[in-house]
Amino acid sequence: MDPIEYLEELVSGNDLQILDSRIHQTGRSVYLKLVVDTPDGVTVDQLTSLHRRVTGDDKLCDLLEADEIRPEVTSPGVSAGLMKRWQYPRHIGQQLTVRLVGEEQDDGPASINGELLEAGENGIVLKTAESKKEFAWANIEKAQVVMHW
Repeated sequence: MDPIEYLEELVSGNDLQILDSRIHQTGRSVYLKLVVDTPDGVTVDQLTSLHRRVTGDDKLCDLLEADEIRPEVTSPGVSAGLMKRWQYPRHIGQQLTVRLVGEEQDDGPASINGELLEAGENGIVLKTAESKKEFAWANIEKAQVVMHW
C-alpha cells in the first residue's frame, strides 16, 4: 500500500477528506502536511484527533521508512478557494468570485462576482448585480469566497 492511500484511510476514519498533502523527508524524519475538510467544515477537535493518529502511527512510519513523523494538520483556510463540489453548499448566501473555463478578457481570465444562491448536481447559481446566472461545473475553473473584513 502506498502512504497516500493509507493516509486517506486514516483521514476517512475521522469523516475527513484530504484536499492536499505534502511529504518532505530528511533522512529518517518526515514532515507531513495534510489539508483536510468536510462538507460541514472541519473542527479543531477533528484536526487534533487526526494529528494524534498520524503522529503515533507505526504503519505510516513503516510505509514512509521514517523514524519520526512531524505532522501539520490544517483546514484549507479562507484563501484556499473552493476545491471540491461538496464545499459549495455551506457557502450559500456568501459572495464568490468565480473564474470561468476558457473565458478570456483583455486583462486575463474572465471571472464573475455574485452571491451563491444554489449549488447542485449540475452546477451553481449566482445572483450578480444584473441577474441570476447559472454555471455548469464544467465551466468553473475555480471559485473563491469573498471575505469582507
